[in-house]
Parts: sequence; C-alpha cells; structure tokens
Amino acid sequence: MKSQIQASQTKQVLKNVNNDTVKLVNELLSQGKSVGIVQENKGDIQKGDFVVLTKDIAAYADKYYFKAIPLANIVETRWISKPKVAHLGTGQLKFSLNELGFTLVDQAEAEVLVSDSSSVNVDNLIGKSYIGLGRNGLNAIFRANLLKGFEFGGTRSGHEGLLKATLDDDHILTSGYNKDELLYTTSGAWITKVPEKAEVIATIHNSDDFYVSGWWPGHEGAKGQTLAFTQKLDNTTITLFANDLTFRAHTKNSYRLLANSIFASANEVSEPVDPPNTWVPTPEPQPELPDLKDISKHWAENQILKAMKLKLINGYPDNTFKPNNPISRAELVSIVVRAFDLKGDKATLSFKDSNEIGDWAKEAIAKAVQAGIINGYDDGTFRPNENIRRSEIAVIIARAMEMKIGSDNSTGFTDNEAIPEWARAAVKYLKEQKIIEGRGDNQFVPNANATRAEAIVMILRMIEK
Repeated sequence: MKSQIQASQTKQVLKNVNNDTVKLVNELLSQGKSVGIVQENKGDIQKGDFVVLTKDIAAYADKYYFKAIPLANIVETRWISKPKVAHLGTGQLKFSLNELGFTLVDQAEAEVLVSDSSSVNVDNLIGKSYIGLGRNGLNAIFRANLLKGFEFGGTRSGHEGLLKATLDDDHILTSGYNKDELLYTTSGAWITKVPEKAEVIATIHNSDDFYVSGWWPGHEGAKGQTLAFTQKLDNTTITLFANDLTFRAHTKNSYRLLANSIFASANEVSEPVDPPNTWVPTPEPQPELPDLKDISKHWAENQILKAMKLKLINGYPDNTFKPNNPISRAELVSIVVRAFDLKGDKATLSFKDSNEIGDWAKEAIAKAVQAGIINGYDDGTFRPNENIRRSEIAVIIARAMEMKIGSDNSTGFTDNEAIPEWARAAVKYLKEQKIIEGRGDNQFVPNANATRAEAIVMILRMIEK
C-alpha cells in the first residue's frame, strides 16, 4: 500500500507506529536530511513522533509504509543527527540493528552502546548511553556496580513467554505503544529493585493472568515486577530491558522500544529553516470508469462512482451496476476485505459449503475469517451466494471497525425488537457513527436484503471513519 502525503505544509509528522517509520528516519538521517523528535503531546501528535520536511519524504511513499500528518502548528521538537551505535554481544542483535537501518561503528566512535553481552567496560561508557537487553544486559550492569539500588532476579536463560505488561505511555522511550501491551521474553529474568532516581517505563502486570503463554517454569515470580527502566547519571544514561527486544529477530513488535532508546540518545542539531513548499505530489492515474447506464440520478450515484475509482466494486459487462439489486454474502465480504486491505494467508476454508464459494472470493473470505469478521452459521455453512441481510451487514462492518460494545443496545429504531439480539449492538454502534440509516418511518428493517447501493454507501462511510 502506498503511503499518503498531504503537501499542505512544509513539515510532516511521521507517526511512530511501525518499523518502516524507523527505517525511513534512519535513511533520511543517513542522507543528511533533517529529522526531529517531538517532545510533547499535542492533539494527534504524541511525544516521540518524528518531524521531517515534506519534500524529503516524497520519494519514499512506495518504499516504506508510514503515516504522515501535515504539521500546521508549532510543536516542541528536538532535532537530531544520525546516531552512531556500537553493538556488544550476539549476531542476532547486530542483525536487528542493521535491519532497522542504524549505522554500526566501533565502541570508541559510538554515542550509544547496545548490548546483550554479560560484561561491559565501564571506561567505555563515559559520555555515551548504554542500552542493556535481557538477562545478560542486566548482569553486565549489576556486576559493574554502576547503579546503586539495582537488583534483578529470575529463573534461567531460555525460559520464555508472552507477558501482559503496563507501559508508561507518556514516556518518549515507549512512544507508539499502548499502555497495555503484550511483550515477549526468553531470558527468564525480571528486575526486583530499581534505583531511587530511575524512571520505570515498563512493568509486568500484577494480575494472576499476566502470563499468557510459553514455557517458563517459575514464571510466577515475575508477577508485578519491573520489566524496564532508564536512569541518567553524571556522564552516561543507562536503560535496561529485562526482556529480549531482538531475540532471533522474531520480536519485531519490540523493535521500536530499542529504536526509541537509541534516538533519544542521539546528538542534538540546529532546527532547519523552513524551505518554500514547492513539492507537489504526482497525481495518481485515474482509472477509466465505464459509462454505467443505470445509475444516473440514483441517490447513490456519486458514492458508486467513488467506490469504483477505489476499485472496491465493479459493474456488469453490459455497463450496468444494478444498484437496487441485492448483494451476496461473498460479494459483501470481498468488498470489506478490499476496503480495509486486510492481510492474511490463503488458509483452507472449513465451511461445509466451501465448494460453493467462487475462486474469486475464497482468498477474501479466508482473510475475513482470520480477522474474526465472519464465522458462518451454526450449521457450519457460509452460504456465499445468499443475499446478505441488513442485520448481517451491520455486524460484519461493526466487527471490521472493532466496535466498542456498550451495555445499552437500544438502537432507537422503531422496529428495535425485530432486530436480532446478536445484531443490536452493531446496529446501535453504526447508527451512532452515522454509517447506517433506516429505510422509512425510522425502521431499520433488519431482515430485508441489503442492496448493492446500500452496501457501498455503508462501506464508504466506514472508510471515512
């Protein structure tokens, strides 16, 4: 998917939401381009997001997937140079740093030392930042006696598991993460005591179900313990993670915790002077649309044309769209999958009537099943060629939007009691979001077939949300 850039401002905010953004930032810094790190929360902009020049990212819309927001207001920003990083320890750590685009140098030249080694030369830390990973990273600092009041415990290396963790979501080192996250470890370690002036950035849940899965005998001792902290000393900053952020390069969800820690230690440079905004995005080629014979003056004419431009749906070979015809379950699911660009593999469908699903729809239906958007009927069938009812389409769209279900499922439609209980929460949610409307006399008509036009209008409204 191509990244979208609105060229209304000279600067853009790159949201710190994925590893592609880290790779783009490192590539820009390698080329001497200006990159800043946001230091405050303001509206949709969060501490730890990146500020770049609009003209500098135009060429990367196809190479990296990133989310860019035009920067219209002043936001506190720290402009940085490309961090010089030295890796101490395993090849898997070196591989992960290279994969993220960091420049690796010798220890003497480095600004940041990243280590999963069990030893460290204290003299090499002067004037640098140290990031320690896993049991070995903790042990290196403990044995060097660098942090008064720091202690760690655990079982043994190789004990692994997926943990529920609570992050300080207002800290720059956890930028891009939620307060509650699932984090992986394979070091069997946790932090039992934190230095007095340290900033704790991640803790293991204190609930009985904190341990989600894995193989970790004695994991009970990790309950409620510290997972990561950072502390500034007179001549260095030490950040320690008890979990393995780069284990076998599998823990990619944790990569940005490492990247954030590195960028936070980069040298500061002067803010760039705003250049004139001369970049104009190359217009996307517009597909040639057929001259449909049956949508002129139809109430959904504009939405139908928009959906066809977005390649969500096609007309018929005879240049008709048949907007008032019912839409099948297979057609509807295929459109929703395209609208959300859902990912997934070509899993084998287990419905009893899978042989009735057309080849054109099988991949989309498999993706929808994996995403939890559809699950078929109680008798194990999917019924791909049946017309979809308005209540069914409401549930599918609401699931795709990851709706928040409330306790009050009164929809406000006059035929609320006719709406199946399993659909009321979805109907109520979509009505509140102004995605669905009644058909007349404020009736939802849940068991009526949804038309092709109605389906397209609902899905476009869903996309715009």
